[in-house]
Amino acid sequence: PTSRFRLTWDISSLVLLLWDLTFLPLLAFNIEDVPFVSVVSWAAALFWVADLGVNFISGYQTPDGLIETRLKNIARHYISTWFVVDLLVALFDLAARVVVGGGGVIARAFRMWRLLRLLKMMRMLRLARAVKMVLLFDEIIGVSFSRPASLVLGIFRILVPLAFFAHFIACSWYAIGEVEGEDAGWIADYKDLPKFQLYLLAFQWTIAQFTPAPTAIKTSTISELIFATMVFFLGLVLFSSLIGRVTALLTSRAAEASKDMALFDNVRSLCLAREVPLGLANRVLKSVSNRKRHDQWIVEEDVPCLTTMPKALLAEFRSALYSDVLCTHPLFGLLHAGQRSGTLD
Repeated sequence: PTSRFRLTWDISSLVLLLWDLTFLPLLAFNIEDVPFVSVVSWAAALFWVADLGVNFISGYQTPDGLIETRLKNIARHYISTWFVVDLLVALFDLAARVVVGGGGVIARAFRMWRLLRLLKMMRMLRLARAVKMVLLFDEIIGVSFSRPASLVLGIFRILVPLAFFAHFIACSWYAIGEVEGEDAGWIADYKDLPKFQLYLLAFQWTIAQFTPAPTAIKTSTISELIFATMVFFLGLVLFSSLIGRVTALLTSRAAEASKDMALFDNVRSLCLAREVPLGLANRVLKSVSNRKRHDQWIVEEDVPCLTTMPKALLAEFRSALYSDVLCTHPLFGLLHAGQRSGTLD
């Protein structure tokens, strides 16, 4: 799972997931006739079919922290987790692509039975893969960035899913208005506007449901009223959760900054009380203020919870920690080189 091929595959999956999150809700605007959209949709459909095979040969991390590489166990693990969802999404997506691009008698027959619309709706199952994107993002920011960067990325992780969710609600609001007809739904007041402006209006209406912001769009039918009520209550929960999570992140960062400020003030008070020369005091204060710019040196004893890890994982972790020092010895250097090359087990 940590190979270069798997990393490249995961990045490609992330790009296509972002495409799905953006494009699939826009099916309400009937943009599939655009050539570029059609080509990318076919490429994405084929990619997710290939992804089924790749997942059967990609190792995974066990609860003990080890990497499982036996194909039988990998297949059992994948079938018991994401296989059913991935298979259904791939099948429905391919079926929808074939029906849309097939033309002729088959396409007309499917349209007569309204199966095409059903297949398009079932393609929304692909959005379930957004959970994978969140898990992958959490793994990246978990140990790869400093605390300030992790704070920014943590807020980014909260706002981006909210933006995609608002995008989905906006497209659904437009679809409801279009189903009601140009003379009955909310679109009746804006029927002369192009679809892009209608999307912006729908997105602004969605944000207004999540926040106290006003909106000029009014509900006109019973279906719009029911949908608006559901979105209002859902937005109330999401907005409260958003405020709480962002506040918790900022509070945590403020507590760390307060500790640094207290240390800085103590050093400055000491310099003033002992009448330390101005030049030396400034050098000391600058050194203290720059201390947090560099990662502190932490030893294993500073993290007592490491002892609760499985022994095999702890041994591998210690090998990564101390290999640079141990490999300076010729014997350990030879053993380490043999393990990396695969000639020594």
